[in-house]
Amino acid sequence: MKEILICGGGAGLEKVGALLRSNGYSVRYSPADKEPDAALVLPSANRAETLKICGRFRRAAVVSVGRELHEAGAVCVPPPVTPAALLQTLAVALEMNERLHALEEENARLKGKIDDLKLIDRAKCALVQYLGMTEQDAHRFIEKRAMDQRIPRRAVALDILRTYEP
Repeated sequence: MKEILICGGGAGLEKVGALLRSNGYSVRYSPADKEPDAALVLPSANRAETLKICGRFRRAAVVSVGRELHEAGAVCVPPPVTPAALLQTLAVALEMNERLHALEEENARLKGKIDDLKLIDRAKCALVQYLGMTEQDAHRFIEKRAMDQRIPRRAVALDILRTYEP
């Protein structure tokens, strides 16, 4: 169940909360330590407080009703806002947010792989420089040692670099 933090107050607060709950969302009205899946910003919300809340929650989708909050990364719903438009916008914002975070995680994983390859290349260069191996022999040495010891090539490379680099 997706959790939605509603920012703002006024007469429509409970109505919006009831609408979200009736459509399968969990609703809360004040920030907590656990990050919500989305923050829904109502027109009555204090702008400065809303920006502070949005900045605090890195992974939450932000949907702003009736006001522009693009600087907070918000998906904005212009008035007049119908329940169907609000629900559809919220669903789209949540889906976009999930895709964005999946891409960020993939990016971090790929950066890690690139860092590992750089480290392994440095270790190969150390083997070539200090032991007179060819690059192919150094590559084979790292691969074989990683397989024999059942450890990642990164660990082998770090061990080599500790040995040969100051």
